[in-house]
Amino acid sequence: MKALLKSGDTEKIVFFANVTRQKEMYIMAANYLQSLDWRVKPELLKNIISFYSKGKAPHLLANFYIACAQVEVDDFRNYQKALGALSEASKTISGSQGEQYNQLKEAINRKTALVNKFLDASRHFERGENDGGMEICRMLLKSESDIIRKGDIYALMIENTVKRNDLTTAKTLLHELKMAQPSDNVEFYLTKDVLVKLGVETEASGDEQALSDAEDGNVIDETV
Repeated sequence: MKALLKSGDTEKIVFFANVTRQKEMYIMAANYLQSLDWRVKPELLKNIISFYSKGKAPHLLANFYIACAQVEVDDFRNYQKALGALSEASKTISGSQGEQYNQLKEAINRKTALVNKFLDASRHFERGENDGGMEICRMLLKSESDIIRKGDIYALMIENTVKRNDLTTAKTLLHELKMAQPSDNVEFYLTKDVLVKLGVETEASGDEQALSDAEDGNVIDETV
């Protein structure tokens, strides 16, 4: 297997792992596949999950699901699917004991709680409960989150205030976003229409299309 890993022949690595049916081989193959672009290749993703499962490595599989959740956030801004990935991570180690697993469970629970809060804020806004949604968002901005991006929180608030035609508040929030994330391009978080309403000049780029494709992200579709 080590020779195959050095060769980088993915097809042979997968074949060898399936033929030997040894835990160590499954884990080595899964670790290697994670170094490839599994985000856009569903077959690689399926093999990683399968190999960690066959290799009896729940902690590695759980960490992989956490990575899937982060991809849903970073690449697609899809927190609902991120929540699904975290749920799979939690189920993967639900029956495992030991300090290593306890720490992992705590990390998953913390991420899950934060994502749920973000989705709850979105639901508040959808129901027209502006104060409740803003309160949750402000709380999230103050929390130490390693999964929710501040830009997404600000975007949620800005989109809601623009929808309510409160452009003064929206512009204030946009200024806060720029101050909090000075190196980020606001076009990554907000659509051209929203920025135009706020008087922000935009450049033609692929960012808007990437944002509009967020709901179609399919990383987690292959895992749950």
